[in-house]
Amino acid sequence: MAGPSYPPPPHHPGGGQYPPSPPPSGYPGQPPHAYRVRGEPLHGYGMAGYAVPQQQEGWLGVASLALGVLSLPLLFLPHWVVAVAWVSAILAVISGAAGISGASRHPGSSKGMSVAGFVLGLITIAFAILGALGH
Repeated sequence: MAGPSYPPPPHHPGGGQYPPSPPPSGYPGQPPHAYRVRGEPLHGYGMAGYAVPQQQEGWLGVASLALGVLSLPLLFLPHWVVAVAWVSAILAVISGAAGISGASRHPGSSKGMSVAGFVLGLITIAFAILGALGH
């Protein structure tokens, strides 16, 4: 009893090589040097042929969050440090507001960090006002 009969494999233009060899440089429809070794950028493009996004307002979010996180614990230190807390809280609110407005114009910016720094700055200012009224 003979085994099943299978059709012959289809003919591949590369002569059966795997991976197939790239077409010549002047191949229609392909820019020259379109084939690359893994990890090397295509000529005129970013890595893997994608454009690299630009972050223009990201530093405002980082600054706002850092100042907001710094300002809150400073309220609970001696009196002269409270002035530093006020200044850092006000700067956190200002840079947070600028980062939020910049993130609406430039998608992909650090809007979340800007909002967090803005809120922490407001919370610090509210605690500072309540502390000043309580003394």
